[in-house]
Amino acid sequence: MVFESIVAELLNKYLGSFVESLDSSQLNLGIFGGTVQLENLAIREEALVELGLPILVKRGHLRKLDLKIPWKNLYRDPVEVSIDGVYVLAQPTHATKYDAKKDEESKRKKKTEELKEIEEAQRNALEDKAKKQEKDGFAVKLAMQVVRNVQVSITDIHIRYEDPITIPGKLLSYGVTLEKLAVQTTDRNWNPTFVTEESSKFWKIVDLSCLSAYCDIDGESLVDVSTEKWERAFSAMIPRRRDNVHPAHQYLISPISAEAHLAIDKNAPSDPNSPQVDVSMNIHQVALAVGKDQFHSSLVVVEQFDRMATNLPYRKYKPPAALKADRRGWWNYAINSVLKEDVEPRLRQWSWANIKKHRGLVRRYEEQWQVRLSQKEPSKPVKATLQMLEDQLDVFNLTLARQRAAAEYKRETGKKAKKSGGGGWFGGLFGGGGSGAAKEKTAEEKEALEAAERRKLYSALNYVEGERPGDFPPAYVARKMSFKLGAVSFALTGDKGENVTKLLTREVCADLNQRPGANAISVAASVSSFQVSTERTVLVTSQNTGSEKMLQLEFDKNPMKSIADMRVKLVAQPLQVYADLESVFEVVKFFDRADPLDLHTLSAAANNQFQNLQQNLSDAGKAELNYALEKRQLIDLDVLVRAPVVIMPDQRNLQGGGPHIVVDLGSLRLSSDLQPSTPLSGADLMTTSLEELEEQMYDRFAVSLEKLQVIVAGPGDDWKAVQAAERHPLHLLHPVRMKLGLEKSLTDNSTRLPLIKVNGDIPLLHLHASDYKLKQIFHILESIPKPP
Repeated sequence: MVFESIVAELLNKYLGSFVESLDSSQLNLGIFGGTVQLENLAIREEALVELGLPILVKRGHLRKLDLKIPWKNLYRDPVEVSIDGVYVLAQPTHATKYDAKKDEESKRKKKTEELKEIEEAQRNALEDKAKKQEKDGFAVKLAMQVVRNVQVSITDIHIRYEDPITIPGKLLSYGVTLEKLAVQTTDRNWNPTFVTEESSKFWKIVDLSCLSAYCDIDGESLVDVSTEKWERAFSAMIPRRRDNVHPAHQYLISPISAEAHLAIDKNAPSDPNSPQVDVSMNIHQVALAVGKDQFHSSLVVVEQFDRMATNLPYRKYKPPAALKADRRGWWNYAINSVLKEDVEPRLRQWSWANIKKHRGLVRRYEEQWQVRLSQKEPSKPVKATLQMLEDQLDVFNLTLARQRAAAEYKRETGKKAKKSGGGGWFGGLFGGGGSGAAKEKTAEEKEALEAAERRKLYSALNYVEGERPGDFPPAYVARKMSFKLGAVSFALTGDKGENVTKLLTREVCADLNQRPGANAISVAASVSSFQVSTERTVLVTSQNTGSEKMLQLEFDKNPMKSIADMRVKLVAQPLQVYADLESVFEVVKFFDRADPLDLHTLSAAANNQFQNLQQNLSDAGKAELNYALEKRQLIDLDVLVRAPVVIMPDQRNLQGGGPHIVVDLGSLRLSSDLQPSTPLSGADLMTTSLEELEEQMYDRFAVSLEKLQVIVAGPGDDWKAVQAAERHPLHLLHPVRMKLGLEKSLTDNSTRLPLIKVNGDIPLLHLHASDYKLKQIFHILESIPKPP
């Protein structure tokens, strides 16, 4: 009955915090019987409190939840989970009536969660590393068995947030919808099937259908709609893939459909060519769009969230009537907010009476917590007393009191154990140790029952007790993941729906391989093409040809057959940037707003963070430099960036035929000069001079810049042909080549070592100006429009 109890506890914990009026006893009976069917459940007002936003659920409905668990054949038959119809309508906290009782319960729940997180972190920190690895090994096997058996179907999800107060006279509504998420078992050819025989390998397919997000400006509220119409309205607003029906939303993320294939080998690494986990995901297209009205309205909502979060402690003093209807109440609201939340607590905090009361509360809590530790199931009076004290103390004092009480309880328990000593020889003879023997016998019987069930579980999972994860050969790839995204578009749209600018990226691919045996990971990513356009022209476009990728990135941690700790390789093809300033001004105008954002609080927080990161510089001796050398990580860096070509045309003749200034930034290459770390022993360290040791304290890189050039072309001139030439009359700046040596210090704590050292060589810098070129340049400068 162990697993049944765990499932019942988890469902009561998470489902109970999400839905109202959950009958725990009926739920437990259903779980033990193997079937749970719940219908038409109301969702709690505080269900979205985990988001950390000042919002509450105004209306919520869970249409149906089915759970089937085959307890008699748990390790072979599937576990089926089905959720259908989750509709949630949330509003700002200030749009709902203040409820002191609910507010107190919310604060209590938040404090309880914080205490649980702290206790969990403390347990993890004290847990033995070997036991933790053993637990992880069992968790991996159990997770694989659960994934093998589970069948999941989630349909019709719609979570909507309505804000009727931020912008007076306008309703802002944000929503996330999902038509379907299904996880199903398949055969090796990805055909849905039902697996009955035991096999080391199994396959899953994950189907995501029509996931979307919208922001509707000035729509219709669904708060006061009747229950029947409300549910139909929420369902009708979900896009459907089969019918290709997309409701008339103003989409931030247009409906996305994706498919993922999952292959798992439970007996890995028996076959060195078969990974333990192999995941591939394919998304055809992702379309993102932000309208001007959406953008500026969302900024106002963010500011409103900040104001509401600031106002939360004072909400209880706010009068229900409007300002003109209750001026006295609003004056009292302002006075009480300052007096009761700021002035009085400061005056009371350092009074002797308050200090004495606080100390008494802490001592009493320590005593009650010791009682709580001594009882397997705390009594109701103890629970009530602890809750009363927890309501009056903050998290810091509660954590400190619990730690002190636990230490005292452990010390007292140790003393009692030494005093009892098992009753000695005479105690055993005359029955002095009988109670302890009876307890030991009961514990042994319980342990025997648990051991039998544990052996059954281990056998089903093919798990050997003491087995740890990560016992893999260094070259074995245990986990593989591949991701392919056909196209990504992001558009900024104007007031009339026109594209202010649109970014389009095609064929985004990524592959990830993990080798746990060597603590290694490798990532390979690529982007095929990139383009930024407006209604007038194409601003940016990639210049790669054929099978070349616009961007290729490879990253390896602990690569094989290399002395480096990390390897990074980046190849970027050139971009052509067409400087249409009118289009640039339109983009700037899109983000411009009459009232600038008040970033004072964010700036102050960022400045504090910067101040905390600063450290006082001190002289580094030999031992400190040698320690930095020991901890050094070698990075094999190979970067080749074929830099953009910037074209400044005649702004009055963008279609061609006018003069151009072309700035070709050439190609930049950055590569590492790998030098293995050679930390010195005690004797060698004494004989090595500080200057010799300092020479090893740098990562060295070679930087080269090729063919940086500037071309001034008149009407009809072919500037592309000039790019390939070493010298041409149209060159304002002839191709420049440059070589640099870059050295970066391994430590930033030494006043003796420069943080960065640069040395370079420029063989020739050749400028070639003429009347013709200057005339073309001034002609272009005169055409530049003034910013609006």
